[in-house]
Amino acid sequence: MRKSRFMESQIVSILKQGEAGVPIAEILRQHNISKATYFHWRVKYAGASVEELKRLRELEAENAKPKAVTPSAKREVLAVLQEHGVPVRRACQAVRLSRAAYYRPPRSRLERDTDVVTALNDVVVRHTRWGFWKCFYRLRRAGHRWNHKRVHRVYCALRLNLPRRTKRRVPARLRQPLLAPARLNETWALDSWPMPSTTGVASGPSTCWTRAIERAGLAIEIGTSIPSARVIRVLADCVRLYGRPARVRVDNVLSARG
Repeated sequence: MRKSRFMESQIVSILKQGEAGVPIAEILRQHNISKATYFHWRVKYAGASVEELKRLRELEAENAKPKAVTPSAKREVLAVLQEHGVPVRRACQAVRLSRAAYYRPPRSRLERDTDVVTALNDVVVRHTRWGFWKCFYRLRRAGHRWNHKRVHRVYCALRLNLPRRTKRRVPARLRQPLLAPARLNETWALDSWPMPSTTGVASGPSTCWTRAIERAGLAIEIGTSIPSARVIRVLADCVRLYGRPARVRVDNVLSARG
């Protein structure tokens, strides 16, 4: 915002000359200003004192800065201006808030977004794995005309944008007692362990052993990643060497990895 070469007291003095009946042409020639500038001052600052004018110009300079001011913050500024006797119309112009918005009773965001929250929760309950855009398009097909920015704000406020931790579904199995096999090649056990490092500390979940055990180790595979195809290949080699067992016992972790 360009700073004017006239001080607040000078602007008030020029406006008072016009109110006193001095011809406008004489005022323009004396102070070397244009007719547009004079009438702009008269519309904006007519009847204001030097202190009020200084305060209004400070607010204009502050509002000219690139920042977002919420209506609630503007209402707080309006309350301060009214305490100093500034009329509502002039104060609304200074903070750039319409008088309709000033006189309208403010509603809490929760009250305004109740319908959005209800509709969004209904979609999420029925489709727990859906993300934001699927939920948004379902609301649109249901006839709701809220834009995506409002729905996304409510979606994040409900913390639906965070990963939802669900219980891992393990297939139901009949519990069987752990018995020692009576003969060879009756039961093979397949399991995995973290691989220890040379320093004696486990290397972590990225490195593991996978081995098939039947009283003695039939096969051992070591690697940072052991996919299911590799496990199948090792078991096929064991079947060719030792024959097919009656059953294979695994735990849930290994079956989930495989």
